Amino acid sequence: MNKMKNTILLAVVVVFLATAVGVGSSYYEFTRGPVYAFSKPLRSGEVRDSTEVGEAKLEVVGPGKFNFGTMSMQETRSHTFTVRNVGTAPLTLRFLEKSCQCTNVEMTRHVMEPNEDSEITLSWKPKKYGVLYQVARFETNDYSLQELDLTVTGDVKQTMAAVPTSLEFEGVRAGKAVSTQVMFYGYRADNLAIEDIEFLKEGSAEFFEAIVEPLTPEQIAAEPGARSGAAIQITLKPGAPIGNFTQRIRISTNQANSEPIEIPVIGSVVGNISVVGQGVDPDTGVIEIGVIRGNQPVQRRLLVLLRGEDAADTNLKVVSCDPTEVLEATLEEPRGSGPLKTYPLTVRIKPNGELVDRTGTKVGPFGKIVIESDASDSPRLNQYVSFRLEGSQ
Repeated sequence: MNKMKNTILLAVVVVFLATAVGVGSSYYEFTRGPVYAFSKPLRSGEVRDSTEVGEAKLEVVGPGKFNFGTMSMQETRSHTFTVRNVGTAPLTLRFLEKSCQCTNVEMTRHVMEPNEDSEITLSWKPKKYGVLYQVARFETNDYSLQELDLTVTGDVKQTMAAVPTSLEFEGVRAGKAVSTQVMFYGYRADNLAIEDIEFLKEGSAEFFEAIVEPLTPEQIAAEPGARSGAAIQITLKPGAPIGNFTQRIRISTNQANSEPIEIPVIGSVVGNISVVGQGVDPDTGVIEIGVIRGNQPVQRRLLVLLRGEDAADTNLKVVSCDPTEVLEATLEEPRGSGPLKTYPLTVRIKPNGELVDRTGTKVGPFGKIVIESDASDSPRLNQYVSFRLEGSQ
């Protein structure tokens, strides 16, 4: 009887110990977390040996990192890497992610049989200057290399630059010529040359001219990193219309793979003719009418001032309005004498049932009223008008 009790007790102890060991082992596995197989870096030409039969093995043929040296931000470059399956089973390769959206990834094969290659081409166009470091990551079924990183790196440098990057001709007296200078530098070539200079906006292009001269060695040395360059003299010629103006200068060079550089220009010409009154912006001189809804015409009563010693013998007239189908301007008989004469000006907007945007944005330029004098040395006045017609509701 005692022997049977001892046997039962021993069995209970064995079961208890086995259960405790199992629970403890499970708890250990649970608390320490899952175990992952992390890949080690693969050196160029390295093959991971395996004694197992039927295993895929990936080899990078050549370096897995490519240094392109230097490039400009206007260029697009590419490089092709080659990977090979040196195993005995099919190798799968799947693109996972890239470090920048400016990089494109193309593959010739996603599945490679033993001894087959796949070409992976990375192409990129930089978005900023400085060091570029781009990585494309791939997933494989090579147990010893579950993730593969291919890298391109190098330095993105300016090809050329204009200093200053914009120009201002503010408060130029009518009939006077004013000049300023743009220094144009080349940072990657010793033979930078200006091939063409264009003034893109037709309205004021005829009043500008450009003269190019090479920079001296001392001027080039004064700009960090510059290797060549030119000085461009930009002149606003006499005769430019009174009022505010904008222009854009496009400069093309002999440098391959380099886009032209554009320089914005703003300015104003002041003279003896000006428009004053309610709605005239004191800073820009633009007549601000605003948004017009419905079909009822809207008008503004303003004054045109004519100053100068010859004002009494000078006459003004409206020569054009743009857009003619909705914008009208009328000058009445002048008042006053001597060095100041005033002309009442009526500006009238006539809705035509269509949407018309003349607010000086990319959608539509300002409306324009051109006023001329009969004095030979007095330029015309380009008076801009800002308005928007909502059209038929």
